[in-house]
Amino acid sequence: MSSRLQEIFFSSAKKFGERIPLEEISGHSISYSELEKSVREKSAFLSANKIGKGCRVAVLAPKSIDTISTLFAILECGAAYIPIDAEIPDERLQQILGNLNPHALIGSQLGARNPENSFNLPNGKSVATFFTAENHSEDLAYILYTSGSTGAPKGVCITHGNALAFINWCAKTFPVNENDRFSSIAPLHFDLSVFDLYVSLGCGATGVLFDEATTKNARMMGELLCKKDISVCYATPSLLSLVLNFGKIESRDFSKMRLVLFAGEVFPVQHLHALMKLWDNTTFYNLYGPTETNVCSHYRIPVPIDESQSEPYPIGKICLHLEGKITGEGELLIAGENVTIGYWQRIDLNSKAFVQYEGKTFYKTGDRIEENAKGDLIFRGRIDRMIKKRGYRIEPEEVEATLLRHADVLEAAVIEGKDADGYSLIKAFLSLRKNSEGNLISIKQHCLELLPAYMIPEKIIFMESLPKTSSGKVDLKELAKIK
Repeated sequence: MSSRLQEIFFSSAKKFGERIPLEEISGHSISYSELEKSVREKSAFLSANKIGKGCRVAVLAPKSIDTISTLFAILECGAAYIPIDAEIPDERLQQILGNLNPHALIGSQLGARNPENSFNLPNGKSVATFFTAENHSEDLAYILYTSGSTGAPKGVCITHGNALAFINWCAKTFPVNENDRFSSIAPLHFDLSVFDLYVSLGCGATGVLFDEATTKNARMMGELLCKKDISVCYATPSLLSLVLNFGKIESRDFSKMRLVLFAGEVFPVQHLHALMKLWDNTTFYNLYGPTETNVCSHYRIPVPIDESQSEPYPIGKICLHLEGKITGEGELLIAGENVTIGYWQRIDLNSKAFVQYEGKTFYKTGDRIEENAKGDLIFRGRIDRMIKKRGYRIEPEEVEATLLRHADVLEAAVIEGKDADGYSLIKAFLSLRKNSEGNLISIKQHCLELLPAYMIPEKIIFMESLPKTSSGKVDLKELAKIK
């Protein structure tokens, strides 16, 4: 059994040398042996530039065969990679890089902060810029940045052991093999991509890389999921619903689609049932878990469809290699191999998010959970204010802090709303300074410059002043009543 994440790929490269591990939407592909050669060339280059154990390498590049080759090369050097959204606003990028203090940044020349110390990686498609930084002592494989309640993104540190525990569980739980074709839909900075990448390569299968432009086009997604003979698909419910409603899938042959996993948000029953009727030879699983644990529970959607089911399906039972506890408040706590060692350079957050119980470290998910008569766990919302939207976790405080930076905004409050299909959206309530010229367009532009697209409020409501509680705080319950 592999002890390092990259060994999953190298093991398959030996066994499946001429098979195709990765294919881009354009049709461009590479063999396992060719990919291995690319990884080793890049790894040698990085090692020659003093990238090794304890180093952190930020990767600011779109998903591609070249980018994934770079990730494996970083791991082979003994370093950790940090995938960053290539479309991220510059200020947010600087926040992440300032917190991370990386030893290298790999991406386009535009992303380099120190061009005179930049070099082309082997094959010339990427540029690496090197910096002087302090090495870490943890056995990190990668760091994923998520929204932070303090107004700045926070980095979730994932060790090789964390990632391998999840990947090995997947290999035992889901019947995948070298003949499968996985849809790699999630961006690399999103934890769903770990399954797409490592589980597919671990069994010698092919991962088809869906770029961001494609995943935003539901009609194209419907066409390509069929055309590319996808047999294993892992996506958020909101994306699957878009494909259902706009992908024209009722007129296509999806007989090869045999396994669909969904996670990141609640799947409204009516949409799930409609998709199951069209993909009637497919097994569906609801997977649950925050980035700090990856998947920690799962539930196989029963067939035949129970038309009387009106509530969302359970999140199921805790994975066998993990342990769950429900507190008196109903909050789910998780311990075990998947659980991260904490947040990068955020001791303050670690002490709040992780607790010790009977000699074990439990992560406080913040999710309110109930157990039904069958022993399955049911998601009942959040203990705190966090919003889960399209699989992303969004801290309202971070969006509020950004809105308050607009010169005309006096007060700002952000809550979760729902669209017509029952999916989460962000609602912002603003009061403006007297005689200000602030308007919807200027507020939206302000957000575009500072926040990633998924954190921009879909609804902005202007008020003379925001309602207050008796203690003078913004009354979020009153705001929730406003449509």
